Amino acid sequence: MYDETVKIICIKNQLKHNPLENENQTKSIAKIISTLPKSSIYSNILEQLNKRFHEPLREQLAKLIPQPETETETETETEEENIRARATPPPKQKYLDSVFLTADEYDRLKEAMGQKSLDRLIEQLDYSITVKSGHYKDHNKTLLNWFKRGYHNNGNGRHAEYSGGRVPEEPDMIDRALRGEI
Repeated sequence: MYDETVKIICIKNQLKHNPLENENQTKSIAKIISTLPKSSIYSNILEQLNKRFHEPLREQLAKLIPQPETETETETETEEENIRARATPPPKQKYLDSVFLTADEYDRLKEAMGQKSLDRLIEQLDYSITVKSGHYKDHNKTLLNWFKRGYHNNGNGRHAEYSGGRVPEEPDMIDRALRGEI
């Protein structure tokens, strides 16, 4: 017999003329069979395996016989698709020339530091990337870290005016954001 889809030949009476005689033979063959592709011709071999020590070989062959698709498999495939969809990161939006943040990251930054500080830090990050050729792996965390370190100061050591959001004397929110808790 020949399975054209996976290019496998099965000699129908092979086990009749060369029977397996002990458990070690079946274990060895089961290991070899585990590397073969799925095919419907294995069902013919299963019919010839009727001795007690053939069990490992029967189990391995049964795994290689294609099963009709069931609803459970379809649900599993759907779950895998959902996991892949969730693993796809949301698209990032461009701010100025070279700062990229998701809408969610931008909203959280705005809440944590206020609009004016966020705008000033985005300008600083954009300047650092475009003019100084700075490389920053995560713009969101860079902005949070810069805010925490006071890089949004207006030059005289005092914090700039805020249009709402958190005040700089509350570092716990920034720390939680850096850890990914909010």
